[in-house]
Amino acid sequence: MPINVDTKKYSPQNIRFIEILMNESTAMLTRHGELLKNARLLSRDFIVDVHRQLSGSVMYFGKNTAYEMQMKHWAIQEDFHYGNTIDQLAIKYSLSTRQIYTIVHHKKDLTPAKAATTGAPLMAILATRMLMKAGIKQEDAVSAARGLLAVVVAKLGGTAPYITNPRFVEGIIKQIEIVRYRQAGKSIGSLAAHFQLTAEEISTIVKNHPTATMPDASELPKIKTRLFNLATSFSGFAEINTLLESATENISRAEEIIKKLEGTKL
Repeated sequence: MPINVDTKKYSPQNIRFIEILMNESTAMLTRHGELLKNARLLSRDFIVDVHRQLSGSVMYFGKNTAYEMQMKHWAIQEDFHYGNTIDQLAIKYSLSTRQIYTIVHHKKDLTPAKAATTGAPLMAILATRMLMKAGIKQEDAVSAARGLLAVVVAKLGGTAPYITNPRFVEGIIKQIEIVRYRQAGKSIGSLAAHFQLTAEEISTIVKNHPTATMPDASELPKIKTRLFNLATSFSGFAEINTLLESATENISRAEEIIKKLEGTKL
């Protein structure tokens, strides 16, 4: 599929939404023993499914309290679907049988127009399916899917990304991969050959990627100097001195990485 190098065509929130879903779902799968290559393929399918189901909608990521309630209701509905009785669910979730009955028999509309309130549960269902494809048992997959969505909500809370047409998703994922490889030190030429693009197109993708902008790190040298002075003043306290020196060294490493990343900006 051709890659649209006009990254400004997509909003930063939209690209960040896909990037977080890809990174977190891949990480979740590898933690459960899936090989990285397969984890990435399953993550791609998951992201495409999300966009196919919610295409054309704006999905709002609100407060964690509202999200937790949605996830709890979704988990109850899933447990009921897989054979748990009303009484069993009432005990498991510390709710009355009447509350459980209301939750399991409340059918929500999953059309794009309702995506602001139903998007998270639908994503959890799709994430569960992705995890089960990796051989994870249904109950563990449901739990892992809730964890995955909790991380996504924490990182996207307060934003409302537009869920783009699924036919554009593969192109955006490839843009994200290009930026990741470039930040890891791959040359423009090697990326152009691998992705069958021109060097100019690769440069445009890296330059316009919303997460490629490095935050201001001008305060790091001052912090490092302050930590060094503190370490010196605590020279008589070996444990404290060691921790402060270690922090100073870590900042130096961070500065080196920042220099490398800044070197990728074209």
